[in-house]
Amino acid sequence: MSNTLRLREKQHKFGRAETLQRVCVVQRALSKRTVVDGALVSTLTDPILEKNPTTHTSWSIGAPGGPERVPSQEVPLQVGALDVLRMLFVWRREDLRDAEALWRLAFGSAHRLTPQRWVPVLGYLRIPRICWFSYVLCGIRLWSRSASRFAVQFDELYIVCFYDARCLALTRAFRAQGKPVIEVQHGLIAPCHAIYGNEQFWRIGGDLAPTGFLVWDAPTKNFIEQVTLRHATIRDFDHSYYFSDSHSVAETHANCILVTLQWGTLLPTDVLDVIATRSDLRWLLRMHPNDRTPSVKRADCTRLAELSNVEIVEASSPLHLDLSRSILHLTENSSVVIEAATVGVYSVFWDERCMSAFKTQIAKGLASHCPPTRVADCVRQFFADRQR
Repeated sequence: MSNTLRLREKQHKFGRAETLQRVCVVQRALSKRTVVDGALVSTLTDPILEKNPTTHTSWSIGAPGGPERVPSQEVPLQVGALDVLRMLFVWRREDLRDAEALWRLAFGSAHRLTPQRWVPVLGYLRIPRICWFSYVLCGIRLWSRSASRFAVQFDELYIVCFYDARCLALTRAFRAQGKPVIEVQHGLIAPCHAIYGNEQFWRIGGDLAPTGFLVWDAPTKNFIEQVTLRHATIRDFDHSYYFSDSHSVAETHANCILVTLQWGTLLPTDVLDVIATRSDLRWLLRMHPNDRTPSVKRADCTRLAELSNVEIVEASSPLHLDLSRSILHLTENSSVVIEAATVGVYSVFWDERCMSAFKTQIAKGLASHCPPTRVADCVRQFFADRQR
């Protein structure tokens, strides 16, 4: 059976069929990619697009290029002189409400909104949060007119990572026209997340908050129901097709370990020492999609890049291929723990706040928590158990 037929066979797991005529699907670089029948596919948004390709159209915001199965075009968000004047001098009641919601979004969470490396310098003054608030508020106001013109063409919006400034502008435009906005889960959504765990924002989010969510794991569904006070529509969909038996996979290496990096957070020294000293193992360091810092400028990658047994993989690399090459996965708190479990790859994570998010994988014996100081012991024990 071809991959296309398998995909159509499994689409009934995605959720109820859509009846709206014109659906807009906006992808971002965070939209995880894989390859099916030689075409680039988003594991998050293509299941929506392929349900009804005549009425579902694909758009992108900073998404990686490639031979896409469903071609997308850039969202036309433009800024003119009139937009600048309106931003400076025209303030309506809804604009003030948006400003309050963004302020809560920036300062209502104890978790960081900025890369770890900025915090020691600017953290005490909260300058990173002030800069983020100012940039997003200005962006929403500057893109308001073009986002509204874009929203007129469609009846519903599916979006990945709604809190990006451009995505917030689109969310506001669609909601202002009374149209639903569905956030597609792109990764880990848990109390430790600075946006999704910000209860103050969800209480007053207004037109900046999605009206619904598509999620692919039970802990996320339970958490979203709790944090949004059940004001959002929540539906399940299954994207495990892209990580299961439907693809020809790369040859698994008996000693290959995948390490998924986090945005703006360097690997702990203890983990770096393990990678540097275990020359008998092959290491894949996978960049985070949202980390705009080139791997050559990350201090942890720079230290390891010269080692012959270390390969740095960009986030645009198909995830299922990296998983199929590996027998163990290490991370701080990446949602790849969930996807690795789908194909039977064991994960070790060191962020103890994620114990509840990964409780299903832990219960199945496919994941465990381990502090960075004990990662060397965990790796050693994993290979000892395999030899028994």
